[in-house]
Amino acid sequence: MEEWMWAIWLGILILAIIVEFLTEELISVWFIGGAALALILSSFAYEAIPWWAELIVFVGVSLLLLLTVRPLAKKYLTKDQVDSNADTMVGKLGILTKDVTELDYGEVKISGNLWRAVLPAGEKEIKEGTKVKVIAIEGNKLIVKPLREEK
Repeated sequence: MEEWMWAIWLGILILAIIVEFLTEELISVWFIGGAALALILSSFAYEAIPWWAELIVFVGVSLLLLLTVRPLAKKYLTKDQVDSNADTMVGKLGILTKDVTELDYGEVKISGNLWRAVLPAGEKEIKEGTKVKVIAIEGNKLIVKPLREEK
């Protein structure tokens, strides 16, 4: 089996490269390093190094790359990502500036900004001027429910 390990490592290396080029995430780049080192070991000393030792090198190098390089790569590749303020909208109060029905979007004004509003399941209509509370976000729309006065 040792005389064919170079072909197995070469196949794994090529497959990992293809997967990496076909995806936009860092998925198989870690296995490229492990397979490359295992391929080098099996090419130069296939009689001196048993297949299980090459497997250990492959797994070890792949895990080492995954645990050390991935956090750095993720940090530097996502540094230009801008967080949205939409997540902070859940729980906020606002006033409807346009009627919202189960068939038509409405509009809600929160902190001076206008947002598209939709109804939660079970609601039929909320009229303009009604105070509402944001209960969730669906895409770029806020799901709002009327604010009930407590007695």
